[in-house]
Amino acid sequence: DSASVIEVVPCVDFDAVADTPEWLAGVFAHRGVATPLVDFTLLLTGRPCPRRWNSRVILVRMEADDMPSQLGLLAERVTTAEIDDNAKAATTEASSAIEAVGPILLDNRGMFQLVDLARLLSDDRRSAMQPAISERTP
Repeated sequence: DSASVIEVVPCVDFDAVADTPEWLAGVFAHRGVATPLVDFTLLLTGRPCPRRWNSRVILVRMEADDMPSQLGLLAERVTTAEIDDNAKAATTEASSAIEAVGPILLDNRGMFQLVDLARLLSDDRRSAMQPAISERTP
């Protein structure tokens, strides 16, 4: 949901945190807030997000009690999308490999993966992030 997006920024420098899952790239400081950075590309494709001109960090608002107020999603090929009501009706479920993220939107410009943060950050993933959140300040 775009309402949860705070802003989109270029790739950032971050500090890796030992003993965390590979998909947790690290922690970075954003406007004075220690922010976990999840490698969204790694979660979707099994390969780390490359540092390219079109790789971005999508800062999203978190509403879970056990999470910080914001989270960074490291992703490639981030674009601006205007989704109209007709396109929203043309969603399909994703393959089993990426079903935990959300449905796929099909429109005349191509395919867009819709992200459901609650699905992406399951209880297990949020628990795995706790050491980085509670013990690390960049």
